[in-house]
Amino acid sequence: MNMFRLGVAIAIGIASFPCAWGDDGPPVTADMLDRGVGLATKKKYPEAIKVFDEIIKISPQSDHAYYALCNRGDAYCMQGLYDKAQKDLDRAVAQSPDKESAYMHRATVDRKTGHDKQAAADLSKALAIMQKAGTKRCSNEMLSGLFEERAEVYKALGEKSLQQKDLETAAALKKQ
Repeated sequence: MNMFRLGVAIAIGIASFPCAWGDDGPPVTADMLDRGVGLATKKKYPEAIKVFDEIIKISPQSDHAYYALCNRGDAYCMQGLYDKAQKDLDRAVAQSPDKESAYMHRATVDRKTGHDKQAAADLSKALAIMQKAGTKRCSNEMLSGLFEERAEVYKALGEKSLQQKDLETAAALKKQ
């Protein structure tokens, strides 16, 4: 799975796991988040960004705002607006450092901007959070995909033993 597909998978994956949205913030923001993600998956990024902006404005410290920041960052990234994407994802990490989504999205930006060491660190942090949470937050398929992504990053960094270890872990997860 390449980083572009990971970014899209994250946006789609979050939408398919409603429990990941959290339950704080005004109820309207959950529907808005679904609408924004839907627009982003249709590559209507400017429209999606407007929806995410509104969520952040309505409830800036909520779980919904966190996911709006992650998805707005992804929308910026898909348009090549990496500085804006980085700012949103850094803000999301600062807001909720114990959630994996911002780290996964930020790894995509890291890769696209040539910061492979930071991408490896962000993927490692996301994996640690997800493994600690166990199956209640993610599937083995999603974990496997992230180990494969990190293996690609390790390959780019010339870290063959780490790459091999991640590929083996991904294969084991797929068998479970």
